[in-house]
Amino acid sequence: MIQLPIELFEAAKIDGANTFHLFFKIALPLSWPVFLTTGLVVSLAVWNEFLFAITFIQTDDFKPMASILFAFQGKYTNDLGLVSAASVMMAAPIAILFMIFQRKFIAGLTSGGLKG
Repeated sequence: MIQLPIELFEAAKIDGANTFHLFFKIALPLSWPVFLTTGLVVSLAVWNEFLFAITFIQTDDFKPMASILFAFQGKYTNDLGLVSAASVMMAAPIAILFMIFQRKFIAGLTSGGLKG
C-alpha cells in the first residue's frame, strides 16, 4: 500500500473524503489484486506441499494431494491412468480459482481510481 499513488488520496481529500473513505474507496480496491495474487500463490504453495508432507505426516487422511500422486508409484510399475486422473484433480481447483478471480485482478487495478 506504500506504492499507491498519493495523488489519488490527495484528490479524494480535496473532494471531501475522510480517512474511512480513503481506505475503503481507494486503498482497498487498488490493493485487491495484490491480496488475490498473494492468496493464490500461498494457496498454490500449500496445495502442492510435498516434502514436509512425506516427511512428517504418517496418516493418509491428512496428506495433501501432491503426496497422493507419489503413492501411485510402485517400485516396478506405475499406474499412469491413476496418475493422470489425480493430476487433473490436483490442477483443476487452482485453475478454476484463477479463472474465477482473473477478472478481479484486472478490475481491482482500475476501480480505485474511479470516483464512485
